Amino acid sequence: MVLVYRGLIQEEGSNEKLLARKQKRREKLGKKLPGTWKLLKFYGPRLIGTGGAWFAWDIAFYGLKLFSGPIFDSINPTGDLATNNSYILINNLCALVGYYAAAYVIDIPAIGRLRLQVTSFIICAILFLITGAIFNTASPQLLLFLYFISSFFGQLGPNVTTYVMAAETYPTELRGTCHGISAFLGKAGALLATIVFSHMTSPQIFFVCGGTGILGALFTFFFCVDLTHVSLAEHDVQLELFLEGRLDEYKGKLNHKKHLSFFERITGRHGQYECDWAKDFITRHSRALEYSDKHSMEDGNTVST
Repeated sequence: MVLVYRGLIQEEGSNEKLLARKQKRREKLGKKLPGTWKLLKFYGPRLIGTGGAWFAWDIAFYGLKLFSGPIFDSINPTGDLATNNSYILINNLCALVGYYAAAYVIDIPAIGRLRLQVTSFIICAILFLITGAIFNTASPQLLLFLYFISSFFGQLGPNVTTYVMAAETYPTELRGTCHGISAFLGKAGALLATIVFSHMTSPQIFFVCGGTGILGALFTFFFCVDLTHVSLAEHDVQLELFLEGRLDEYKGKLNHKKHLSFFERITGRHGQYECDWAKDFITRHSRALEYSDKHSMEDGNTVST
């Protein structure tokens, strides 16, 4: 259903238009077209943010999921298989509620992706650290409550936002590549957790997950951008001007401070912002196309005559 929508209904997802734009650019720029490395270098800081946050989160997420059985055995050593599976079911239901809560609040401008991810990372980190600190002394009920709540906030934030932000941060032509790199780093974190957590006790696992939560919050705060309600067309225009060596001409929403990462703001990795720039750009572009079409028709009539 999504493929049908992207390919046939949503104009931005038209593969023919994307290929036509690439061909036109090749004809215009020729060998001057920047390579993939230069593009990745340009978007590198944001890739550190989306990939680093995903890496940090998957250490905690997959680590706790894979070792939920031993963790529940430690919390409830007298529980049978049915009891532990019941706990796992409750945990998954809490996560599911968090997932739908994320879908409900993620588009609210006052919240947005970045605030949601940073806040959830910090909350999960605190819950993991508390759980690790009291694991051997607290009651099973309290430990289960902390574990279930952490699953809720994990889904409310990073387990949704890491995927969404990696999809929205990059232009159409690079989205698959950069989202794929971010996802790869996430799975690298999951693999690391699988290897390392097997040699650790349950309290140690929670301490490590607390540390990765803090790490994920730092990656998000410094390198990620909040693009809530920013059109994907802004990315494509910025990329087009960058490839043509005219990046200084771009003054759209992506240069607004609320859509920049902290790293980009303090290092000046952005141009000026003008609120009416996009409207003026479209007007100039439309006039240029009309002028080009008019002269093409005049040349065609001259040839015919």
